[in-house]
Amino acid sequence: PLRELDGLDDLNGWPERVRAMQRNWIGRSSGARVTFAVDESDDVLEIFTTRIDTIFGATFMVLAPEHPLARRWCEEGPGPDTGRSPEEFARGINKLEKMTRRQRPGETGEKAGVFTGHYAINPFNGERLPIWITNFVLMDYGTGAIMGVPAHDERDFEFAREYTLPVRPVVAPVEGNTPDWVDEPEAMEEAAPVCGVLLPACGDYAGMTSDVAQQRMLEDARAGGFGDTAIEYKIKDWGVSRQRYWGTPIPVIYCPDCGVVAVPDADLPVTLPEEVELTGTGGSPLEGVESFVSANCPDCGGPANRETDTMDTFVDSSWYYLRYLSPHDDEHPFGRSAADYWLPVDIYIGGITHAVLHLLYFRFFCKAMADLGLLTVREPVTRLLTQGMVLMGGTAMSKSKGNVVDPDEMVRRYGVDATRIFVLFAAPPERDFEWNEGGIEGCSRFLSRTFALIHGSRGALDGVVGSGDSSKLPEALIELRRKAHETTLRVTQEIDERLHLNTAVAALMELLNECYAAVASVPVAEAGINAWLYRDVFERMAAILSPFAPHLGQELWEMLGHSGYVVDQPWPGYDAGVLARKNVSLAVQVDGKVRGSIEVPADLDDKDVLVAEALKNANVARHVEGRTIARSVVVPGKIVSLNTQ
Repeated sequence: PLRELDGLDDLNGWPERVRAMQRNWIGRSSGARVTFAVDESDDVLEIFTTRIDTIFGATFMVLAPEHPLARRWCEEGPGPDTGRSPEEFARGINKLEKMTRRQRPGETGEKAGVFTGHYAINPFNGERLPIWITNFVLMDYGTGAIMGVPAHDERDFEFAREYTLPVRPVVAPVEGNTPDWVDEPEAMEEAAPVCGVLLPACGDYAGMTSDVAQQRMLEDARAGGFGDTAIEYKIKDWGVSRQRYWGTPIPVIYCPDCGVVAVPDADLPVTLPEEVELTGTGGSPLEGVESFVSANCPDCGGPANRETDTMDTFVDSSWYYLRYLSPHDDEHPFGRSAADYWLPVDIYIGGITHAVLHLLYFRFFCKAMADLGLLTVREPVTRLLTQGMVLMGGTAMSKSKGNVVDPDEMVRRYGVDATRIFVLFAAPPERDFEWNEGGIEGCSRFLSRTFALIHGSRGALDGVVGSGDSSKLPEALIELRRKAHETTLRVTQEIDERLHLNTAVAALMELLNECYAAVASVPVAEAGINAWLYRDVFERMAAILSPFAPHLGQELWEMLGHSGYVVDQPWPGYDAGVLARKNVSLAVQVDGKVRGSIEVPADLDDKDVLVAEALKNANVARHVEGRTIARSVVVPGKIVSLNTQ
């Protein structure tokens, strides 16, 4: 788990949301293990804490119902101070233990507990602390035992108030006035989980900051033999067996003489029988297939039984991408040379619902196989895209919910390309979006206008090549050429880097508008020696449009006189020199609101000159009249911002 956690920081191509979910699921906590002696016995309690600096504020100890001491005391009976009979005491513990994990409240909900009548000794000050068994401590995290510090932990505070246990503050904030609860803890209404300065109740550690005290206490605990640094994880072992038919058989044989025996490599894979009855009555369906269950022990040859559970299907999906590399290899799971050549996967697209399941498991498998020398890479995927959900009425579309939308009617009315463009244009792929068919009309018009423009121009472009002398272009065509190269760059970046296909479509729409503006100024039929630019722009549009609207893209490509498929053509490039502008337009803000714009040389970055130019704008001047400019911010090439007073 530690390697897996550390690797998350290197996955720069993964969404931080997914990395955070895995980080929290793994649940790495750095802290200390401290041993408390149980009074008047040879027993000890070991606790894990991330806040050893608060140990002087411990006023009770808490055990999970499954803790070995809790179970033993349940059988032996309580200590002398409980006032309960052994039977009542045992019933109380059993009630807590029978609560499911979901019924146990954790950080919220009602806290319930049973006093054991036993006490633990705080190793730092010798204080005698009552030991309780409660419903808010889990055995599978830490040690199943904690120290109760109600002044600085909300869960402990609620329990202390419920059972009238002492509350003792031992850490106060560094800054500000001393809170009233330092001297009047009985007035506290909630815990104060602060890191700060230790109070006089902490003895020799009083006056130290929490960080310093933690280090000093750890040193003293280590020297005294009752504590040391520790790291705990919330993640637990993965149980992979399932009582299902559909799954990979577990290659294990149970022999009454030899015990558990692995199926020899030569007998792999173990295949599922086809003569199985699926009853749905519980247990593994394979248990009822005698021909599958009965086997001979690989070691002694005697009668034995096969394992009838199958593996969780997550086991298969944890390495399936490797099998894709060598699907016809009958000797190995995958070819090492193929894996070394292709891995890691460049981009992986899937739902965020798998963040702490499949996406965690297949990272684990990759690391495990790297440890075994089967792979070179330690991470399976460089970049992850978690696509959003299409919502209807605020909930994800699902056949089970009956809220799906059949796109066939949209395809019949508007065509498949318009439907595709509409879906891609609706939102960035990682975001959820509410289904609304209102936008498809605009997408359909965009494609119709594109078709009409190129169809109406094809006669004028017959025999015209897509290159020429750019020095003779009029201003309208210079702007169109620049827009075409800008669009090529923008769409390329959106596809390759951000995968924001909606803004790629928006860029194509902007280019189409620029085309119509240019044609209004310089009609295609009258462009003469500059008609080459129209051919270049239209061919770019056909090629760039084809991933989004493949049918129209191919139609436009053929309309422009080409044979073959447009998808087989090289992706259009762009010329950085064409993108350069002599002048740029800068927005001018006054007190946070845009009040105008200025046209200035693209290379002008002098702040004073840009502010002076901004003040020449009549509307800007009107909004600063009679006021003093208190602050000005200039982002060259983008904006001039003026704050007045």
